[in-house]
Amino acid sequence: MQSSDNLFLSLCIPTNGVLHWVKPVLESIYRQADRTDIFEVIVTDNGDNAEFKTFMRNYAAQHDNLLYRETKAKGFLNMEESFRLAQGAFTKFVNHRMPLKDGTLRILLDIAQKYREQEDKPVVYFSNGVLGRHEVWQLDTFDAFVRTLGIYNSWSGGLCFWREDMAAIPDDHKYNALFPQQDIMYLRRHASAYIFDDRELFGGLPVGKTAKGDYDLYYAFAVEFMALTLSLVRSGDITEATFLSVKKACRDFIAEQYIQFNILHRPCSYDISRFHPCVDVFFSAASLRRAICLKIPKLMLRKIYH
Repeated sequence: MQSSDNLFLSLCIPTNGVLHWVKPVLESIYRQADRTDIFEVIVTDNGDNAEFKTFMRNYAAQHDNLLYRETKAKGFLNMEESFRLAQGAFTKFVNHRMPLKDGTLRILLDIAQKYREQEDKPVVYFSNGVLGRHEVWQLDTFDAFVRTLGIYNSWSGGLCFWREDMAAIPDDHKYNALFPQQDIMYLRRHASAYIFDDRELFGGLPVGKTAKGDYDLYYAFAVEFMALTLSLVRSGDITEATFLSVKKACRDFIAEQYIQFNILHRPCSYDISRFHPCVDVFFSAASLRRAICLKIPKLMLRKIYH
């Protein structure tokens, strides 16, 4: 691996060893790499796929800027382990089933080069079109940042950070097991700028029958995510109005998941058995029923026109 003094960018790919996801992601990176001395790729693997491990050892042997590590880190904490290994000035989390579109590597390197020497670096978030604006813009407050993201505060796909951000977290810090990315994303609550890049810079590979996760879906979003958001109100970092805005977005997201998995019985690997006890913590059953009823007609229209 190169000296950290020369590295502008780290691309971190935590994975559980799904070869047909990770291989296209790696190929999308190296296909557009004019030079490999200014960025690194880190793959941390907490899976047990022997074929994947062999592939990664061979692939790493062919690329001197690729670091492959096997890890015992459970679930989402694999993400934090990959971040700790990053040596670049700017680190971007790369979902292991989201290949970089052509030109994306250059955009990430440009961000790193532009702000590398700036003392008060901006918080940057790559929302990949989910916010519906498909452009780059800037906000000035953490409150506006959280409100704009809404339910996507929970989404690790857009996460980036600077090396000094990670250095500010103690080595013995206990990360949230379900949302470790928020421990990092919420570090910079008093930054001078929050930049959103909502262009579609990453693709998506079909999930198929491969499990995405086996956690308790409704506990994660109806309880844990909302509790983390409430803590931002208690610390004075966001307003009550922003909390309610995020809560509404979360309610709509939960309603969508309930329709997909509990009503339509779409395949999933999540635990979806605890809808009622979990949603009762922050939401009323009546508000969830209304949200579900409002979404069902829209879902039927989508089925008709697609």
